[in-house]
Parts: sequence; structure tokens; C-alpha cells
Amino acid sequence: MYKAIVIGSGCAGLACAARLSRGVGRIAVVTEHINSGTSRNTGSDKQTYYKLSLGGDENDSVINFAKDLYEGGGINGELALIEAANSARAFLYLCELGVNFPVNEYGEYIGYKTDHDTHKRAVSCGPLTSKYMTEVLELEVNRQGVEIYNFLRAVKLIVKDNTVYSAIFIDTRNDELVRINAEHIILATGGEASVYENSVFPPSQWGGMGLFFDAGAVFHNMNCWQYGIASKDFRWNLSGSYQQALPRYVTKDKNGVITELLPKYIHNNEDILNKVFLKGYEWPFDVKKLSGSSYIDIIVHRETMVLGNTVYLDYRVNPSGLENGFDILSPACFSYLKNCNALLDTPIKRLRAMNEKAYQLYLSHNIDLEKDLLKIGVAAQHQNGGAAVDMNYETSVKNLFAIGEAAGVFGAYRPGGSALNSTQVGALRAAHAICSRPPVTVLSDENELSELEKKLKNAANNSGIDHMKLLSDIKIKMSSFAGPIRNAAKMNILLNELKPLAENYFDAVCANGGTLTSYLKTRDTLLSACCILSASKYSAKVQGSVGSSAVYENENSPQHIPVCEENSKNIIETKGFVSALKTPSPIPLRETWFENLL
Repeated sequence: MYKAIVIGSGCAGLACAARLSRGVGRIAVVTEHINSGTSRNTGSDKQTYYKLSLGGDENDSVINFAKDLYEGGGINGELALIEAANSARAFLYLCELGVNFPVNEYGEYIGYKTDHDTHKRAVSCGPLTSKYMTEVLELEVNRQGVEIYNFLRAVKLIVKDNTVYSAIFIDTRNDELVRINAEHIILATGGEASVYENSVFPPSQWGGMGLFFDAGAVFHNMNCWQYGIASKDFRWNLSGSYQQALPRYVTKDKNGVITELLPKYIHNNEDILNKVFLKGYEWPFDVKKLSGSSYIDIIVHRETMVLGNTVYLDYRVNPSGLENGFDILSPACFSYLKNCNALLDTPIKRLRAMNEKAYQLYLSHNIDLEKDLLKIGVAAQHQNGGAAVDMNYETSVKNLFAIGEAAGVFGAYRPGGSALNSTQVGALRAAHAICSRPPVTVLSDENELSELEKKLKNAANNSGIDHMKLLSDIKIKMSSFAGPIRNAAKMNILLNELKPLAENYFDAVCANGGTLTSYLKTRDTLLSACCILSASKYSAKVQGSVGSSAVYENENSPQHIPVCEENSKNIIETKGFVSALKTPSPIPLRETWFENLL
């Protein structure tokens, strides 16, 4: 029996295990695969870690940081303050473990501005920041002798009297069920990567939000995601220098004819170039920028999802407008390229001058941007919502914690890179809370395990809906009308279709055509989709178009539903299939007189 088990082996889970190992008894990390997941397998042109300013002449403070998080909406004030107050400590812990964030000769961590940032708080190790974080954290976990169970997928949490005391896993190597008892369970399973067909989450990442749903936990802001332009054959964000290099957007129709795309919709080359450049800073789709950089997302979505064409970025040839030099560029774009020594005659030369690692990344995946077109789409990239948590990142279910992307600590808007900060802050807070608690009596009833075994045996002999087809249908429909472009009527229809299946999954859905592991993973996706649809449907009604979603009444609506400013910064709280509006708590007044803290 364990004092705590951490489910997940990304930045959040490993950080929590490393900290727990220094303060409590027996703990373990349990993971489907130690090298899978978002942290190890995603990034961008220079993946951002957002932290308190620790260099330069930025006039920053904890309260400034907290206010910027809070201003985005959808976050309780005490969590905004905690994410800010613990930022420097969490960041410097990583530095001490060996993450080589760049410094100047005086040791300052000089920052840059990311989206929704006011103080140049962003830092980066390049495209693979989160990968480097997991690597040093895993070394620390191994140094501390933490047990690691590999190839175990969590499929059910055992809860009694609203208290978690055990988890059931399926061994992905043999489809056998395993139960592990623990006084505390920390879910660090990432976002629900399985729910969208158009996704920049790595194929190895699945998510586990259905575990919270099944356990009866409360969710916050499951309607809130980030979507943006990404490559499809190799899943990767196309933000930052990938856009600032000013590539040409092209489209291939069903007859194989390739034409330059953006001039079909925007009849001013200067405007096109400015929008593409801004897309580097403003990568997430944002309804506030529909007339600006996010219009590009609308164009790409229409070409791919409505017209059925294929869209590419072309780094070999300049877009229209640059035939006669760079005078057409906006002052901001021109000065940026000049400062980067990137006033060069093709997009690929500009990209390599600005960020050689960004080019080499694709080359390492057999895509040579010197020669190849890059297939793109508008994809789900980050889940901003998740399980509702308190100041210790404990959920509404006692002794069950959510950290990292599984925690619903952000609303529609958040500064880019703040998710990586949250992985470390949540890990710190959860570990400290668990270390301070007395021992808990853990139940040893095995009924839940045997009941699940019976259900799986019956499901294998069912002749109902095939789970593989169900999974495919969910993913396609979620991308079609419950992603960046949302259809309120169709979301309602889909939720009503999926609810009975979620309530009677083992009776209605058969396990033929795949492993029991895949069958249970489909169930997780089904439960998560219902939660997302409930929150998104309700948000469409009370908030309208907000954040990274433009909502339309139906496919014939000429205009998206405008944002309801009064409700736009509120939390969408969901339990089961029911959602409600919740006012965020304010940033708390706190003790700042030092002598009273001694």
C-alpha cells in the first residue's frame, strides 16, 4: 500500500514524485509508457516556459503576475496568486536539476514576450523545453529510488464516500487488470488528447479526463481549449518563427491543382504578410482577432474541413508581395527580421537564420523544408480546462489531486507557456499537502475489480456498437463542429447521442475488433467528450463566442454568436452532464508584513 501514487510521467507527474520522495513513505509513478505523453513529444519553434521575470529591467512582481493570469478569466484568484507566487521557486528547481535555460554572462534569465504577456516572462530551451524537463526530473526520481510501474493504463478510480482509495489499471501488454491501493492519488495524465481528429497532441498521448468524470469530480472550463495551425504528418505547432519567416500558404484541390491560398480571401499583399507575421506571436485561434491574424485559421479551416482541400506551408517560394523586396512589410515585421539578420530572399533562409533548430526538428522527422511542402490544419493543441482544484490542487473528491494539464486552472485566455509553470507549481503544492497529512486507512474491498472484469467479459461478447467506430465518429464530429468553429445545434445533438452510451457503455458498446485496453480507452474518450460537449453547449448559450472558439447557431448562421462580456470571464463548472456559471473568487488579500510570518 502506498502513501501516494502519481499517474502520469510527464513534467507534472515526475516533478510531484520527485518532491514526494523527500517527504513521505512509499510512493510510485504509474504510467502507460514512460516515454509517451505530451511533455516528451511536443513543442513549438521555441517552446515557452512562463515564469516571473528574473532578468532585464522588467518591473515585475508576484501580484502583477497573478493579475495577468486572473485578467484572462476563468481562474479563481487564490490559484492565480499561487501560480504566480511559486513560479520562481519552481523554475529555479528545474535549473538546479539541470535544465539549461539560457542566461547572460551575469546569470540573468532574460525573457521575451509571449501571447497575453505583459512583462517578457517567457523563457525557452528551444523546441523541446518540456522534453528536457522530463529528462532531468526522471533522473531525479530515479536518484530518489521511486518505484515506477510501466505499461499500466489507469481505467478506474475506486471512490467511497467521496474519497478515493484505489485505482484499477489495465496492463497494456496482456490486457489484465491490476489494482493499486494508495492513501492519495495524483492524476497527471495531461489533456484529453484523444477527443479530436485534428490534433497536435502526439499519437502516444491519450489523456485520462474520463477518470475524473467516472469518479464524480467537478470540472472547470472544459469548453476552453487552444486551437491553432499545426503540421499534420508530423504533429507540431507552427507558431513563432515558423510564421515570422513569412512562408507561402498554398492549397491543393481534389484535382491536384496547387494555388497560392491567402490571396483568394485577402486582396492586399501587405495585409497578408502582416497577418502571417502576427500569427507567430498570436498562434492560438482567438475570436477577438478574426479580422486580424486569426482570419488565417478561418481560411485554413474552411479549405480543409468545408471544401475538402489540402493546405500546405511552402518555405521554398516567397508569398506574393515580396517580389520587389521588403519595403511592403510593416515596421514591426521589418525590424524583427532585420534584428534577426533574416532579411533573406526565401522563407527557408529566413527560418534557418532565425531558428536553425526549428528547421532541424522537421528534418529529424524526414521532412526537409528546403524541398518539401508542409501539410497543415487547424488543430487542438492544449486543454485549458480540467478538474476543479483547490489551493493544494486537490479535486472535489478527497485525496484525489489533479496537476498539469489535467487541472482546470485556466479559462479561455492564458499567457503562452503558463501551462509549463503550472505543471511545476501544481506538483509542488500537491506534494507539500500530502507530506503534511497523517496516515489514512485504505479499504481493501476487491468487489470493484471483479465487477469490472465481469463487465469486460460481457462486453467482449456483445453485438452492440463497435468501439473503434464509436471512437472514430467522436473524433471526426468533435473536430467538425465542437472545436475552434462550433455549431451549437450539432453539439446538442451529439451530446444527446453520446449520453446514453456513456451511461450504459459496457452494455451498449462491444469490445470486438480491438484489445480490452483500446476498449477502455474509448470509454475514457466518450466520457470526456460528454463533459466537453456539456460545458461547450452551455458556454455557447451563456458566453457566446469566447477565447479559441467561434460559435454559430447552426451551419446556416451567417455570423457567429457575439461574446457576452458580462459572463465571458466566469468559470463554466460541470459535474456529470450538467454545467453552470460560477463567478471566480477574487485575488485574496494576503499577509505581507514580514514579522507576522515569523
